[in-house]
Amino acid sequence: MKILSLSTTFLLVSMSVAHANCWNNEDRSSPIREFTTCFDGKCIDDELLLVCGGTLGFWAKFSGGFRVLCKSEVTGSGYNTVSQASDCKYFLGDYELSQQQTKLLSCTPKDPEEYGCDWFPDDNGE
Repeated sequence: MKILSLSTTFLLVSMSVAHANCWNNEDRSSPIREFTTCFDGKCIDDELLLVCGGTLGFWAKFSGGFRVLCKSEVTGSGYNTVSQASDCKYFLGDYELSQQQTKLLSCTPKDPEEYGCDWFPDDNGE
């Protein structure tokens, strides 16, 4: 019973840590984070709805339909652990973009201090 209790506690703590680096505004209860997102030169005013990152992966979602899903590359250990996005897949709606199509994506934050464009391949060096 003690092992079961300890396992459950560990699972709950690890789940909390795994989701600690998330920002979710899908219910529009937080201030809106605004961007101009473009695909092949056609641009829209857009909002960041969700962004998460950590050892389990990285993902972001915009109201205009842009989504990114990345694996997590973890280096180091203990307090020196660093997670970086790798092997990203980009989507417009449910359509997965090819590597060539991702080059047509761009993003400009309305607030110059905003970091939500880090997910776009032309802005993060991919």
